[in-house]
Amino acid sequence: MVSQELIHAIQTWALDHPAVFVSGMFRSGTTRLYAVLQNAPDFRRANGVVNESALVHHLEGLDNWRSSERLTRHLDITAIEPCSFDNLLAATRRWPEPWRRTTLVRGFHHCACQRLSVRRLAEKTPGNEMHSALLKNAFPRARFIYVLRHPIDVFASMRAVERREVERGVPEDHLAWWRMPPEQFASTWVQSINAALLMHEAMPGEVSSVRYEDFISDPAGIMKQLFAFVVTPFDLSYLQAQAGSENWGNWEPHLKDPIAHTGARWQDRITGDEAAIIQQVAGDMMARIRYAPYAI
Repeated sequence: MVSQELIHAIQTWALDHPAVFVSGMFRSGTTRLYAVLQNAPDFRRANGVVNESALVHHLEGLDNWRSSERLTRHLDITAIEPCSFDNLLAATRRWPEPWRRTTLVRGFHHCACQRLSVRRLAEKTPGNEMHSALLKNAFPRARFIYVLRHPIDVFASMRAVERREVERGVPEDHLAWWRMPPEQFASTWVQSINAALLMHEAMPGEVSSVRYEDFISDPAGIMKQLFAFVVTPFDLSYLQAQAGSENWGNWEPHLKDPIAHTGARWQDRITGDEAAIIQQVAGDMMARIRYAPYAI
């Protein structure tokens, strides 16, 4: 397809496409919730693999997108396989950056939907909330789901990942995020929540926030509400664990189990001093969104 025809086709598709973007802080339950969405025929990828694109974290280097394993994996493409996204990059290289970025976001997701026979785009990346204006501009009919979780439990989950990755022999330079100091983590958590509150303010009726604690307590009830929010039929079968799925491997063993509390305790993963720092830094925001402090 020649450049102008490709650009027009992508723009026409995106302007009328009711995309769904899932966001939230890392370790807040976004993957578990997103996997339920992906079980619905409207959102299912042909290869059956549930993964996040991390597109919003690669916006500065999209001309070199093939060097990102996460981006190529999301498109299910080999290093040398031709792709319409490459044509779009070449056609827009001299465009003003704001116009180009919007078009490239549309084009990447358009390519994913075409390659994987996706009827309706549902994409999950922690941090989408920080780029909601861009995503909304790219997809005017989009709806957003934000998942939030008590900050101490999020931090404890991050430390659990760190320990697991160390046991697996993951290189030290890949562990920095999971080793984030409690002060930095709390500030990052507040920033994410602030972005979610701004989404609600800027896009009334187009954003739905869900607490992880409510999701694992009543997964059927919460998902029924969210499917109604995105105007898609819900079936209880979407909640069934994908025990044999290649999606999870050994990364998150509990994802193969029914949706419920895992029994993990934050006290077994972090110190009381770390928890106290988090609640001191994030206390005002916790009170604002009605998360009670934990007894330490």
